[in-house]
Amino acid sequence: MNTKPPAVEQRDESFIKFARMGDAIASSDRNEAETLEAIRRATEDFVMSWRMPDPRFLACQPDAPYASYLLFVNESSTFSIVLDVFMPGQAAVIHNHRCWCSFTCLEGVERERLYAVDPNLSAPPQQIEERICRVGSVRVLGSDRHLFHQVECASDEATVSLHIYGADIGRLKRDMWDADAGAGGEYVNFKSHYSNTAAGVPAYFTD
Repeated sequence: MNTKPPAVEQRDESFIKFARMGDAIASSDRNEAETLEAIRRATEDFVMSWRMPDPRFLACQPDAPYASYLLFVNESSTFSIVLDVFMPGQAAVIHNHRCWCSFTCLEGVERERLYAVDPNLSAPPQQIEERICRVGSVRVLGSDRHLFHQVECASDEATVSLHIYGADIGRLKRDMWDADAGAGGEYVNFKSHYSNTAAGVPAYFTD
């Protein structure tokens, strides 16, 4: 039996167009700075009117740090779109991406903390900036391994944010700061995975 992707069932032409546009941008010969600028502009236009219409992709996961749903990944695993849902009190670990990325708050208010790290990842991360991300604000980050940040819910209600990556982020080996590891904390490798399996939903769109 052929099952249509949820985006097709929802007739979400806006998202389908955005996913294909983002894939084309990521697959072009632009350098990273040009790619990020193109993604930023496309995302700003997209989020002016788009919100997830399928409630299955908005479900919270109280037994996890937060919910993270894969919406789209291209065949070459060089571009993915993810929807994150944070309940009040939930936060991501302090982490890097090892690929370029952007994220946009769609509902609620999120707090982003930026960190400076030792070039050899041999000392604890030091917070250097804190930003409040409100609905519609688009943030971009490069692929430098030393770019660490943390995102958390800063609302009394769940927040929803759209994340775009230059890789299949749920399967990419990355770095996080584990304050409980070793004698006084250390950086460890991790993969973030997706919440789709636990929620029983497929990727929102497959092309």
